[in-house]
Amino acid sequence: MSYDEKGKGGAAGPGQDQDKLNTELINIIQFSEKVATALCRKMDRAEVLGAVEKEFTGSGKYTGSVLLLAEDRDNLEIAVSSVSSSDKKGFLEKMTGNSLSKYKISLDKSKIYGKVVREAQTLHVKVSDIIDELYPGPIAKLISVTLGYEKEVTILTPIWVRGSVGGVFAMTAPVLAELAVPSVKNLAAYISFALESASQRVEQEKADAEIRKLSAAVEQSIDGIAICDMECALTYVNNAFAGIHGYSPDEMIGMKATDIYSEEQTKNAAGRGGFNELQRCWGEETTHYRKDKTTFTALMSVTLLKDKNGNPIGHLAVIRDITERKTMEEELKKAQKLESLGILAGGIAHNFNNILTVVVGNISLAKMNMRAGEEAYETLSTAEKACLRARGLTQQLLTFSKGDSTIAEPIDIAVLIRDSAVSALNGSGVKCDFSIPDDLYSVSADKGQISQAINNLVINAEQAMPEGGTVRITAENVELGQGHGLPISSGKYVKTTVKDQGEGIPKENLAKIFDPFFTTRPKGSGLGLSVAFAIVKKHGGHISAESALGDGAAFHVYLPAM
Repeated sequence: MSYDEKGKGGAAGPGQDQDKLNTELINIIQFSEKVATALCRKMDRAEVLGAVEKEFTGSGKYTGSVLLLAEDRDNLEIAVSSVSSSDKKGFLEKMTGNSLSKYKISLDKSKIYGKVVREAQTLHVKVSDIIDELYPGPIAKLISVTLGYEKEVTILTPIWVRGSVGGVFAMTAPVLAELAVPSVKNLAAYISFALESASQRVEQEKADAEIRKLSAAVEQSIDGIAICDMECALTYVNNAFAGIHGYSPDEMIGMKATDIYSEEQTKNAAGRGGFNELQRCWGEETTHYRKDKTTFTALMSVTLLKDKNGNPIGHLAVIRDITERKTMEEELKKAQKLESLGILAGGIAHNFNNILTVVVGNISLAKMNMRAGEEAYETLSTAEKACLRARGLTQQLLTFSKGDSTIAEPIDIAVLIRDSAVSALNGSGVKCDFSIPDDLYSVSADKGQISQAINNLVINAEQAMPEGGTVRITAENVELGQGHGLPISSGKYVKTTVKDQGEGIPKENLAKIFDPFFTTRPKGSGLGLSVAFAIVKKHGGHISAESALGDGAAFHVYLPAM
């Protein structure tokens, strides 16, 4: 049956011991890795096939076969057949009257091999089923019984050559569960790659003509291209490479990489002491020196060059001057940041002025009903002066660019969460339900700012439930590993969740809820969530939100633990 039809990781057969299967699977994986290692750096087709046969024959346990399509593409020819013992091999050749190396399998007669080659299927079948297809009934029965094939299973998977099926790889063993299929397919991929590499080397003569064409293309490339030896001395540069650095091509031949690329960066390039430690390819943005000692930023990739025997002979470097692009990117980021801050500062200034207008207006009205010299009059005058000074803060908000500095100190986050939530809901018809453990990590943060962030989230939850309800607040310790998917570093965090019982946030609005002044509420300013987001981000944390219509909204706050 096709492995792809049954689904990956098919269950073990009835009666099979799971522990035994697991052990066998580990053995197969280790053996596959051994074969893959043996294939490394094999230079031609004979070496690849020889390595496969040697490893399988030496295993004494597994049988491996490589069958390649004949030129007519209707028959398979056996390139490798590592029958586990010479007695078995001799018996097979005696029964079939052919040397295994000369035996051909017709794809028209064999449905099993036909599916693998023509439909690119991976099959997990009994060996006896294959024997039944290839030989007449009595002979097939005799072969299967005599050689024990009735108890053996095999996995057959395509060998790919240049994007199409070019043959079949078969691995046979007494116990070969479908759980081993991925390992066998991986091994077939290694063999495919090794065979294709060998085939490419055979066609080297054809490639020479293409190299001449490529040479012209390299010379006309706008990207700088250079080759250096293992001592990092330049042996070739194209016109673009020389021009980017302010030299002529002849001037650069013989120069060291450290003349245009710092020794420290050279060592960092491979991460283990320089380009000579590079195993395959490396690339990143780098700083280069021009002839006049000025610098520029380049996007550079370096590839290790090897001869036909796999010995390193030098490095190929391709660079592009991205100074202008980097400058534009930085300017764009700066403009976007300033625009966002300007919106935020302008909104704050606007709201602040509205409040001050009311306060100053009422103070003026009160003073109109008093005489100068009265104690209350003087008190109101002092308050009026303070308000007028506060009006000057609006101009500072408009020039605001970096945000208030934080005063970080160890805080009891559990107490802070409770106090902030209770304060935010004071006098409202909304209740608060807490689920906070006693062993929360400690957090180093600005107590006032974090309190404001929690306060804003709770107020947002309260506003989402105008008819009343319950805000559920939970806190827990979490540890984020690699690939956690959040825009923060891996490590330990305190995760606080504020969940309401409101109507939820429409999907089209969910991505905009942290934008300054975005709100769908008549009385909302649109600053609460954006301020909370900015505060948490400034502390090295993150806020995310999830919601479904009719199921309320939940905001998750991650703060780095000490």
